[in-house]
Amino acid sequence: MRRGVAVLIGLVAGMLAGLTPVSAAVIIVENCVRRLAEERKALGRPLTQEERLETIRDGTVEVRKASQFGEMIIIAAYIPILSLVGIEGKMFKPMGLTVIFAL
Repeated sequence: MRRGVAVLIGLVAGMLAGLTPVSAAVIIVENCVRRLAEERKALGRPLTQEERLETIRDGTVEVRKASQFGEMIIIAAYIPILSLVGIEGKMFKPMGLTVIFAL
C-alpha cells in the first residue's frame, strides 16, 4: 500500500506542476481580453494597433504583481521538497526543481 500512496502523491504533484505556470498566463490573457473589450466599447470603434498594444501592456502590468506573488508562495511551498533525502529525495527533488525553474 505504501508504494501505491507514493505513486499517487507523485501523480498529483506532477499534475500541479504542469498547471501552475499555465494559470498565471490564463489570468493575464483573460484580463487583457476584458480590457480590450472595455476599451473598444468605450471608444465605440475598433482599436488601432498602438491602442491595442498599450491596452495589453496595461492589462498585463495590472495583474502581474498579484500573479507573481502567487508564484512566490508556490515556490516557497516547494523549497522544503529540496531538502528531502533517500528515495523520497530522488523521487521528488527533480520535480521540485522543475516547478521552481518553470515559475
